[in-house]
Amino acid sequence: MFDLCLFDLDNTLLRTDDLEDIRLQGLGRIGDPNYASQLVGRFGVSGERHIYTLQHLSSLRSKWPNMRFGVFTRAPRAYTNAIVPHAYPNFLWDAVICFEEVQKGFHKPNGEGIRMAMNQFGIRDPQRVVMVGDESADVRAAYNAGCYAVLDKASWPFRWDGNKHWRALELIPDAVIEGPNELLPVLSDIGAHAPKLEWEFNLSFNGIGQPRFSEINHFFPRELGLDNEHVKISSAGRHFSDWGSLDARRVWHDLTANLHQHKDAVDFPVQWCNTVHDFVRKSFPLLNFFKQSVTVAAIPARPDRLPRMQHFIVQLYNDFRGRPPLGATHDAVQFSTTLLGYTAGVRSHSGDHLKRLERFENVRDHLVVADGANVAGRDFVIIDDICTSGATLMYAEKRLKEAGARKVVLFSLAKNVSNVL
Repeated sequence: MFDLCLFDLDNTLLRTDDLEDIRLQGLGRIGDPNYASQLVGRFGVSGERHIYTLQHLSSLRSKWPNMRFGVFTRAPRAYTNAIVPHAYPNFLWDAVICFEEVQKGFHKPNGEGIRMAMNQFGIRDPQRVVMVGDESADVRAAYNAGCYAVLDKASWPFRWDGNKHWRALELIPDAVIEGPNELLPVLSDIGAHAPKLEWEFNLSFNGIGQPRFSEINHFFPRELGLDNEHVKISSAGRHFSDWGSLDARRVWHDLTANLHQHKDAVDFPVQWCNTVHDFVRKSFPLLNFFKQSVTVAAIPARPDRLPRMQHFIVQLYNDFRGRPPLGATHDAVQFSTTLLGYTAGVRSHSGDHLKRLERFENVRDHLVVADGANVAGRDFVIIDDICTSGATLMYAEKRLKEAGARKVVLFSLAKNVSNVL
């Protein structure tokens, strides 16, 4: 159980897009009856605004009477003081953190407001805290504070806002829900809703949300002249990078630690194999019906580097052979350690500290299909361990399609989460 559940206000608890102008006017208006009256008049009938109703909140409190419930918003105090009691009469919020309470420069996406609420109740462990919000700033604040993030899409319009909505999905929150009715089971066992590979390592035995793979569009840099071309990459978890803004979350994130533990390995956890098996099965569900086949391969190692992902491909071959076949026979899923390769002169992305465009140019100029004889008309799953820029996977698809591949599905064990501030 969580000790503290915080909600964003605007477009999480209540639909308030049309109130942005009067919301901004609330700065410095605490205790101003004219402002409060005007705002409540604009707010109108509260029932038409609710995403989370009083009944939703009361049911959560009834389920967990010892849990604290609060609001963490960038809205001014005068605005919040007017509409929250109006929308939720007789619901006692344990904490309300507004714009004025947070030091300048530490507002969302900084997690300072979450830390303030934690300190109010003497909560030291961020794993006991969950933040529920509708956009990327809420997820980033949760990551910065080190707590869990639940993304609620109930208020999302038909046409999503890239910065608020796509960016939130790119961060791969701990759980993604479509509305308030889905929150109670998430709070009951948030681990059940984790990305697939993270679920493999956590203590949840509930597979209700599994397998969860996050499919995210990745775009080629405009400088490459590819006319906003993009590809989809699916990930089974997160890797929290070494940025200081992620220290509080990275320190207790099991998958990040596991990936680091195996950066020079030649033998890998069975959980990795389970995850790839489920991904192949989900991506190619009709192997058994149409006698199709798919080839699984990995991004190659750069010269003079341990070909660890090729070792993983060999392990996957043996692992898949020990399971019931996904097609008519085990040959429905084939494996290759030589499909892709790099030409001489390829640089190390991390070792040479390459920037995003440089990474794409480096891969563009050196990644090749090394075993092109068996590509035309065939399907492939290409695997990498951590997806950062996406350059290697994106050009793998491009090169295979140029060689005649029919379908190329891109997959990373984890997507890198970079600086959130």
